[in-house]
Amino acid sequence: MNTRSLRLAAAVLVSLAACARSTPRGALAVAPAAELAAIQRAPDRSGERIYEGRVFSRDSTRTAPLYWYDRRVRAAGDQLISTHITRDSAGSVVVTQAAEHDANYALHRANLIQRQSGLAGSVEVVGKELRFTLVKDGRVSTATESADAPLIAGPTTFGFIVTRWDALQRGEAVPVRFAVLEMNKSIGFVLERVGEDGGRTTIRMSASSWLVRRFLAPTYFYFDSASRKVVGYDGRVPPLEQVGDELRTLDARVRYTHVAASFR
Repeated sequence: MNTRSLRLAAAVLVSLAACARSTPRGALAVAPAAELAAIQRAPDRSGERIYEGRVFSRDSTRTAPLYWYDRRVRAAGDQLISTHITRDSAGSVVVTQAAEHDANYALHRANLIQRQSGLAGSVEVVGKELRFTLVKDGRVSTATESADAPLIAGPTTFGFIVTRWDALQRGEAVPVRFAVLEMNKSIGFVLERVGEDGGRTTIRMSASSWLVRRFLAPTYFYFDSASRKVVGYDGRVPPLEQVGDELRTLDARVRYTHVAASFR
C-alpha cells in the first residue's frame, strides 16, 4: 500500500471509529427538509413500489423491526431513478436515498438525506471523476476522486450484482467503489460469491484495503438463485440506532418482501 493509500485508509478509519461511537444530531437545510416532507406526503411520486425491507438490529434480540423501507423506481427519460425510503416505527421518513442510473445500473448521480443526523450528501459521476458534496450544520464541503472501479450506491447495489451474476458464479472477484455519502467519499470493495445453499446464493462485499477490513466487517447479500431477487442483507445501513442518549451506526439484518413482479 502506498503512502497516499495509507493516508486515505487512516482517514476512513478515523471517520468510521467516530461514527461507531455516536453521531451528533443536526438540523437539515431547508431544501432537504422540504424533500423529506414531500416524500412523506406522496411516496408514490418516487415511482413503482418494488419491495419492502424490514430492518432489524443485528446485535439485538428484539423481534420487531427498527425500520421499514421501500424501494421505488421511476423512469426519467432514458434513465431510471431508484429511491429507497426508510421509515421509523411511527411511520416518519428518516432517510431517503436516490440514484440515477441506466438499465445496467451504471451510476450517474446519487443523493442521501439523513434526518437523524441532519446531513445531505450527493455524488455526481463525470467521466472517471467522482464529485462529492456534503451539507452538514449549514456548512458545505466538496471532494473529488478518480474512480478506478465502477461506483455503486445503496439503490444500485443489488441491480449491479445481478448484472455481474455470471462472472460472480464463475468465481471472479468484482471490484467496486461504494459511495459513502455521509463521509463525502467512496471506499473500495470487492464482490465475491461465497456460497449457495437451499436455492440461495450468498454474495460477500468486503473492503479492498486490509487496513479497512480490520475495522469494517464484510457485508452479505442473499439472493434467490432461480429468480435472482434479493431476499436478505446483513451489514451497515443508513438509518441510525438510538442507544440511550446517543445515535449510533447500525449493523443490521434486512429481510425483503417483493411487491412487483420483477426487480428493477
